[in-house]
Amino acid sequence: MSTASNQIINYINEKQPRYVRKPKPTFRTVLERERYWAKQKKYWVEGFEFLTGLQYFYLQEGWISDSYGKPIVPLWRDGDDLVFESFRDAKKAFWDLFLLKRREYGLSGLFGGVAPLYFALLNPGAEIFMTSADKDRIKLLFHKKLMVSYNNLDDDIRSPMARSKQDGYLFLAEEIKGKKGQFKGLQSAIWCKESILNPAAFEGLRAQYGFLDELFLHKKASQVRNSSSASMMRGSEKVATMVMGGSCGIGTNEGINEGKKIYADSKNQEILTVFLSGTLCIEQYSHNGHSDQAAAYEWIMRERDKREKADDLSRYWQFVANYPLSAEEVLS
Repeated sequence: MSTASNQIINYINEKQPRYVRKPKPTFRTVLERERYWAKQKKYWVEGFEFLTGLQYFYLQEGWISDSYGKPIVPLWRDGDDLVFESFRDAKKAFWDLFLLKRREYGLSGLFGGVAPLYFALLNPGAEIFMTSADKDRIKLLFHKKLMVSYNNLDDDIRSPMARSKQDGYLFLAEEIKGKKGQFKGLQSAIWCKESILNPAAFEGLRAQYGFLDELFLHKKASQVRNSSSASMMRGSEKVATMVMGGSCGIGTNEGINEGKKIYADSKNQEILTVFLSGTLCIEQYSHNGHSDQAAAYEWIMRERDKREKADDLSRYWQFVANYPLSAEEVLS
C-alpha cells in the first residue's frame, strides 16, 4: 500500500472534534433569518446533540482571547464536557459550582466572557455580576474577557450597548430617541466590581448568574458568596448559580484557607465541587480536543520524579501546581 494511502487511512481513523462551529447561512428573506435564530435560541436553552445549551452557545457563537489578547473562536475540548455538564447539573439543582483546576486551563474566558452574555441574551432585564481578587484582575476580566466576547458577537444577536463604564459596567439596551434615560430592547446589565473591601457589593441585585474568579487569591470569598446568595433568591428559593474558580499554585494563605473552607463544607453549603485533572487538555497530549490522559500522566510523573531529586524543590512544587493530579494538591 502506498504512503499516501496510509496517510489517508490514518486521517480517517484519527479522532475528530466532537463539534466544529458551523458558518451562518446566507439568508434570502427576513423570515429565513428569523427562523434560523429561533432555532439557534432553542439550542441555547435545550442543548444540541450531546452539547449543553451553554456549551452550544460557547462553541457556536462565543469568542475568547488567546494568550496574546487576540480574539479567537473557542474549540471543543473533552475536558470542557465535564465543565459544562457540571454547570448544567449545578444550575438544575440551584447549587453553586466550585471548579478546581491547573493554571492556564482557560475558564475565565468562558465564565467571565461568554456566560454573562449568554444569560443576558436569554433573560431580558437580567442582572449579572462578576468579581475577582483585586482591581487589576477585575479590569482584565471586564476588558479582556467580557468585552472581547461582546465586541465579536454576531451582529444579528449583539444587543446595542446603551451604557458602558471603564471600571466595569455594561448595560445592553437601546436608548429611546428623544427620551433620555428611557430604554427599550434587552435591558440586561452586567457588573464587574471589587468585592474585597465590600464583600456585599452584589447583595442588592436580582442576579441571574454570578462569577468569582481567582478564588484562592480572594481573602473574603466566603463572605462574597454568602452575601451574593441573597441576590439569587426569589422569595425563599434560590434560582441562580454562582461559579467560583481557583487555580493550583495561584493563591495567598488567606485565599487558600477560604478555598479549603468552602471545599470541606461544600455539600452543606449546596456547592458542587469539581476537580479538573492536570492530565486534561494539555496541548502536546491532545489531538482535535481529545486528551491522551494516559500519556499525559506518564509525562507528569516522569517530570515530577526528575524535579523531586533536586536539592532545591521549588521547581518540583511549581510543576505540581501547573499539573495537579488531585483536589488535595490544588488546596495544599
